[in-house]
Amino acid sequence: MLAMNPPMSLGDAEVHDLWAEAVGERLRIFVGHCGDQPRATLMVTDANGLFGLAVDTVRMMQLPALLPSVLVVGIGYPAAAALADTVTIRARDLTPTPVARVPGSGGAPGFLDFMRNQLLP
Repeated sequence: MLAMNPPMSLGDAEVHDLWAEAVGERLRIFVGHCGDQPRATLMVTDANGLFGLAVDTVRMMQLPALLPSVLVVGIGYPAAAALADTVTIRARDLTPTPVARVPGSGGAPGFLDFMRNQLLP
């Protein structure tokens, strides 16, 4: 289920918390509208710290018409206020196989399943 959070300070952007079935946890989804009728989607991990940078970069590149309309979709974590707060949990979502010295690692297949089958459709 999608839950709406307070508006972001970044213009023409929104944020939602969404239960990710394949991950077994709620994720924070950031959506940045960079132009009308987007022809492409840019996916951004580590969105708690990098979403604004990605949206601003796309918008700057659109000024001289270097990019078409783009929908920027960021995936982050509800409990993280900044990128530094995601160091532990991102190891789960961005490592394809478990690594003994990194507890909770190896969850990339579930994360990818969430993106492909729940988020993008």
